Amino acid sequence: MVRNEGIVIPAKRARSAWSWTVALLLSAFLPASAAALTQPNLVHVGDPVPPGTTLTYQITLTDITPAAPPPPTCFNPPAECVETPVTCSNPQPSCIGDSMSGFICQDAANNGANCGTGMPASPDVSLCIPRSAGTCHGGNNNGLPCHADDGALTTDCPGTTFLCKRAFNEDDYCGTGNPPTPDTDFCLDNATGVCDAGPNYGMPCTAPHRQPTPDCPPAVAPAPPTSITVVLPIPTGTTFVDADNGGMSDGVNITWTVPPLGACGVFPNPPCPVLTTHLTVSPLFPVDTFIQNQATATDGDGTVQSNVDSVKVGTFAGSRLTLRYPVRPLHDSDLYLTRFTLLPGQSIDPANEAFHFQVSNLARGTFVDFSLPAGAMQSNGGTAFLYRASPPGLTRVAITQLAPSNYSLGVRAKKLNQVDPGNDFNVTVTLTLGDDILTQNLVLRPLRHNRRFSAVKP
Repeated sequence: MVRNEGIVIPAKRARSAWSWTVALLLSAFLPASAAALTQPNLVHVGDPVPPGTTLTYQITLTDITPAAPPPPTCFNPPAECVETPVTCSNPQPSCIGDSMSGFICQDAANNGANCGTGMPASPDVSLCIPRSAGTCHGGNNNGLPCHADDGALTTDCPGTTFLCKRAFNEDDYCGTGNPPTPDTDFCLDNATGVCDAGPNYGMPCTAPHRQPTPDCPPAVAPAPPTSITVVLPIPTGTTFVDADNGGMSDGVNITWTVPPLGACGVFPNPPCPVLTTHLTVSPLFPVDTFIQNQATATDGDGTVQSNVDSVKVGTFAGSRLTLRYPVRPLHDSDLYLTRFTLLPGQSIDPANEAFHFQVSNLARGTFVDFSLPAGAMQSNGGTAFLYRASPPGLTRVAITQLAPSNYSLGVRAKKLNQVDPGNDFNVTVTLTLGDDILTQNLVLRPLRHNRRFSAVKP
């Protein structure tokens, strides 16, 4: 590739091209405005909740304010000499000048011809004759004719050339030597850049690339954070008992007003605030139904809803009973999983009380019956109690306290020879824990030709 001078682009045109390039680039980086919002997260404590007992809600508040955008800087990248394919320079004719000195044709076959008409003179570009061809802008055919639109690639102009980009002298030739190599020293940095954000976005600035400058001030500081109003409806069939942190009830909603949040929830910051309230569930509330609720948090920037929380009303929740009767003898098995809540006045001490598990129906009477004497279940020193043994018979009983008066239970028995439920699929599970008796009605579903019976209740 022979070193040739490229066609000179006027400085005014170069600055215009630079301005448009920067504007397009900046549009991708302009930060969105930030908003400060508070996210509530609603949970109930203990599931299920029997009628006549206390329903406890906890609301955790989290600041979900997006990170503040970085301070504005001056977008003013240095000029660079870039190898680029040769294009055809073929601008349309123009009529330039003024009414005092007159108008002449430029980029035309009749360059310099008078193109002013009337008195006072006004430009008439139709008097400027288009060129029959353009010229190659660099490369081996530099200056030779080409037949293509201005700036287009064409086989008339093979090869590559070196042009200044992001420069005051945009598109000037910047190669040197033979064969030519790029030389950025030929490219002049722009005297000014533009602000990449803030109230002066797109305005001129005089600073190195990506550096802050008084020319590019930050946006107006957001208003100070406001207090947060948290509202939790009181579900039908429940009554307000109390709320911490100044929560008040009007009989319809519980409302808290709390100070603005700081950073919380991530070490070493403190935990996020938690609001707690207690409600009494009516003794007449239908069992095996659900109470759904949703909190809202409102501050100066808007309202955010919490998740929808659902808690079951009753003694049992999340229950599963599976009875298996395989063809192989002495290999029947039972599995029972549930969560339960004690009624008011009830309490259990699994490590020091007897345990009794029964399944019965009208057709068979009690056809599953297992018991453990007091002391058979061992405590882990905390809230979990466990019995384990080898088959046949009970192989595992596990009780774990999840919350006050709220427990999970798992019962497993293997290698049994037991009576099936017959054709009566309405069964009653009876749990005897010390002096306390809990019962649950389930409906079995026969499977595998009555070799398996399963009941699931949410």
